[in-house]
Amino acid sequence: MTDFDSLGDADIVIKDLFGLRTFKAVDGKLSSVVVGTGYWEDGMCDAICVSHKDDLDHVAPAEGCHCGIYAAYTLRLLVTQYKEEAEKIIAVVKATGTTITGDDGFKTRQAEVVAYWAADNTAEEKACDAHCPDARRWFDRDLMIAIFELDERSTK
Repeated sequence: MTDFDSLGDADIVIKDLFGLRTFKAVDGKLSSVVVGTGYWEDGMCDAICVSHKDDLDHVAPAEGCHCGIYAAYTLRLLVTQYKEEAEKIIAVVKATGTTITGDDGFKTRQAEVVAYWAADNTAEEKACDAHCPDARRWFDRDLMIAIFELDERSTK
């Protein structure tokens, strides 16, 4: 039997963790804006570290390494880095694996696109429609962001 009194001041939180990210379309598929390798298949992605491919003990996301799937907690933060791409597509992703959280966002081992807004008639819209079958498409970007509590009023 576990002695729960020994946990001290530990916070145990069990909830889904959502963030915002954007993509580019490459050959009709969703791809990272930063890393030119790998695609999101069926709205899902598993991170691998391209810097440590031969190190079997190095699993993304790793502290002190840039590996992992990144997401921002607010649209403002996402647009600050990726304005051009965010004008075409913004997706809400759910972290589904080991995740390292920060003040502005997170990086995770696995992620799934659960919702997205896309500008009409873009390659990104077509790629998301084709490769994220379980994600809900939103036509009101700001409402999508508010529903997932990723707007500026949210606290993390």
